[in-house]
Amino acid sequence: MFQIIFIITYMGTYPWYFPYFLHSCRYNPTVDFLIFTDNDDPNLELPSNVRIIPCSIEQFKAAAAKSLGFEVAIESGYKLCDLRPAYGSVFADYIRDCDF
Repeated sequence: MFQIIFIITYMGTYPWYFPYFLHSCRYNPTVDFLIFTDNDDPNLELPSNVRIIPCSIEQFKAAAAKSLGFEVAIESGYKLCDLRPAYGSVFADYIRDCDF
């Protein structure tokens, strides 16, 4: 069986449908989900295959700069998607044992 992990970055208040997203994750037990976020909502009921990793934009920028070797000019969560192709490098420590 392959180890699959899905990396998500999200800054700010979760959208109204976030509980439904978590519910759908529950029905994908062969996939692990890592959510890097500055949202510290204590009322979430997380499935066993979802982990919330506390991460501010500043922490993300520092990790990206360290991984990529240059300063990252991201000022809002909206622009995090611009670096999505580099997530494998930026979050390498979290996906070390994964196949995909």
